[in-house]
Amino acid sequence: MSEDMKTIVLAVALVFAACVVGVGNWVFRSHMEAKAFNAVTGKSVTTWQAMWIELRVQDQGKDGGR
Repeated sequence: MSEDMKTIVLAVALVFAACVVGVGNWVFRSHMEAKAFNAVTGKSVTTWQAMWIELRVQDQGKDGGR
């Protein structure tokens, strides 16, 4: 394998790794957001929903605002 080909393979691998880390971070943050939203509101929101919907608590939580 030539030096140029090794450089290209390394660059592609680094870009792929950066994409995997970025998507993994997004999924993890969405999971934590859904978990916190469910705990506060008593609803059942999935990670997938949290990835695409802006979750907001606008009323009192399930404990009546205490």
